[in-house]
Amino acid sequence: MASKKKSAPKKTAPTVATRTEPEKAAPSAPPPPPPKSKFTKDELKQFKTNLLQLRDQLSRQVGGMERDALTGKDAEVSVDHMADHGSDTFDQDFTLGLIENEEQTIREIDLAIERIQDGTYGVCEACVEEPLKLCKTCPYIQKARLEAIPYARYCVEYARVAERNREIEEARDDEE
Repeated sequence: MASKKKSAPKKTAPTVATRTEPEKAAPSAPPPPPPKSKFTKDELKQFKTNLLQLRDQLSRQVGGMERDALTGKDAEVSVDHMADHGSDTFDQDFTLGLIENEEQTIREIDLAIERIQDGTYGVCEACVEEPLKLCKTCPYIQKARLEAIPYARYCVEYARVAERNREIEEARDDEE
């Protein structure tokens, strides 16, 4: 009779209790990138050249207006008359207002140059996230508008709506 050896039970690795991770919400998809410019490299280069020339021209004009506004006309007028001083003050205030407008335009030009560099030049900032379908080219600004106002940030139709809303708000403010 052959004796049977009892084999020892096989040793297995101890089981490690695994923790269940709480379910995480699925990560939301990142927002889609803004549309890129529809213009060719040559067109963008021409727009940038035009913007730089316009900025240079406006900067020279602002410099001249600042000199004129700051020198005043006190040296030219020998008569101390209140009306003369009033006219000088009006002229100076008017010139300072023009300077402020020109400097704002220069800032808009700089922003347009940045949009050329980041590839979003010619995309309407109002229609970029959710096309409003105000115009046929939505969300893009028409080339003719950019040729007329190369620093434009909005399509013509959105600009019209925004201007109309601004006029309505001003009228309401005047009534109050």
